Formats: sequence, structure tokens, C-alpha cells
Amino acid sequence: MQSLPRLLAEKPALLGTFCTLGSVEAVELACHAGFDFLIIDGQHGAFELGGLREALRAMQAAGCFPIVRLPANGMMLVECLLDMGYPALLAPMVNTPGQAAELATAAHYPPCGLRSQSSCRASLRDAAYRQAFNHDFSLLVMIEHIDAVAAIDDIAALPGVAGCFVGTTDLASSMGDGATREAIDAAVERVRSATLAAGKIAAIAASSIEAAGRYRAQGFGLIVVATDRRLLGTALAQVMTGWQA
Repeated sequence: MQSLPRLLAEKPALLGTFCTLGSVEAVELACHAGFDFLIIDGQHGAFELGGLREALRAMQAAGCFPIVRLPANGMMLVECLLDMGYPALLAPMVNTPGQAAELATAAHYPPCGLRSQSSCRASLRDAAYRQAFNHDFSLLVMIEHIDAVAAIDDIAALPGVAGCFVGTTDLASSMGDGATREAIDAAVERVRSATLAAGKIAAIAASSIEAAGRYRAQGFGLIVVATDRRLLGTALAQVMTGWQA
């Protein structure tokens, strides 16, 4: 089973993007572009359940680390996605330690959690899957609300939570229209420092590759830039700009 901590032991920071288009071919293109990881988006993306499985197959074939984002309130899909073989889950809108603990319990095998055992795609691919899973699996929780920032010490410290991912857009929105840039940056810093102090992975969504570089310098280990939809749209617009010049 692939392991996010092992990848981060080789590189201090990893760069990825969200795959939202629902196209396995787009996933393959992103893999071969050289991203360290991709987040297959089950929350805002166009993937159906079979597409989530095919996206995982494509990433495993290409050697790109796969993470899947659950739908909001997606607890019912945790076991299904893990049985497919995803080595990491990203859970959106985690605002309390209780929510994070519930996810950790659902995702891990006993004695760390309550995940049910079954013959599955993941165990067929790896005979040692069951024995290594609790050690190798990574649960990342998204900190997207100012209430989650207030509880970040307790969330980051939870056993079974491998890291905290700052959803910058929703976090800023939760702070109201009057939130200053300084206040938003302070909230991001609060999450970063608490996550690293707990010995966990600090992750964040960056608005540009320049912002990604700044986050890397600050110690974020996982950095996501844009989405496949946005990157494709930008490339198409650049072609037309060149044509019309």
C-alpha cells in the first residue's frame, strides 16, 4: 500500500491538483504532467462511483499518489472507497473534534476503529493490506470554517487524523464579508502551527503556483493548485488570446 508519510519523507512538500471533470483521461494527463498526487473529487467533481474506481486504477498505473475527497456527509462511502484501495481520504467541512473522531473510527480497522473486514480490491492487490493499513493510511480533515480553527488543537491531536487541510476559500467565507486579509492569514497560520505542533501533515489549497511556493516555505507538506477544470479553461483561453492578438 502506498503511504503519504513515506512520500513526504522523500520530499518536504508535494504538489497536486483537484480532479473534478469526471474524466479518467484527464486524470491520466494530470498524472503524466508530473504532479506528486491528485485529489479525486467526490464532493464537487463529476465522478460517479465507478469513475472513482477507474480514476484510482489510472493513478496506480501511472505511479501518482491517489487521494479521494469524500462528498459532504459522505460517511456511507468511507468503507467503499477504502475497499477500492485509496490510501488516503480527504474529508470536507470537519468543524469539531467529534466529527473528526467519527471519521477516524469509520476509516480504521480494529483496534483503532470499526472498519469492517472483507475481501476487496485493495486486499487482492496487496496480501499485507489488512496488517499494514492502520499504519499506512492517511485521513486528512478539511478545516474550512472559523469554528474549526477555534478547535484546531483538539482536532489535530486526535489519533487517526494524519493531517489538516486548510480550505482557504470556505474559511474566508465563514469569517464574513468584513474579514481582513490579515485576519484570514492569521487563521491559516493558526491551523498550520497547531497541525505541525501535533506532528501531523499541514495541507492547503493555493490560489497560484506563486502562492504554493510561499506555502512550501512555511512548512506545508501538501499543496493543491487549482483544478483540472480551471487549468484546462486557462489553457484554452490562452490559445484564443494568442489567436486573437
